[in-house]
Amino acid sequence: MTGFPDTTGTFSGPSRLTRLLLRITTASRAPVTKSLDPLERALHAACDGGAVSRQASPRNFLLWYPVLRRHRWPGIILLPNADAGLSQLEVAIVTRHMLQIAGIDSQTEAVLAPSSPAQEALQQALSRIRAHL
Repeated sequence: MTGFPDTTGTFSGPSRLTRLLLRITTASRAPVTKSLDPLERALHAACDGGAVSRQASPRNFLLWYPVLRRHRWPGIILLPNADAGLSQLEVAIVTRHMLQIAGIDSQTEAVLAPSSPAQEALQQALSRIRAHL
């Protein structure tokens, strides 16, 4: 299984079929090495720790996003590709949110509280991704 071990030391994650579908509908995304960006460094550290970083077209990102939010499989990070047309700030917000969903960035929960400006920015970024379908 892909992902980080849970509290019992076993790996939890999606089924083999789900992993295959994820591989078919997304592309590999290697984090930028030696980047000064803290989110890229967090992605790099997560991948070194066994996480899988993937990128998807806007359509496939929006298909997988609710599934990943619902299941919160550890160590699976899915980001929209450049076709989504996001600004650097929107990419950073979505990246941080997806790290939190993957169980990697615990600081994000407080930042993305339901009424926070970051939550509004996340919703705006998701709307922009929808606009590129």
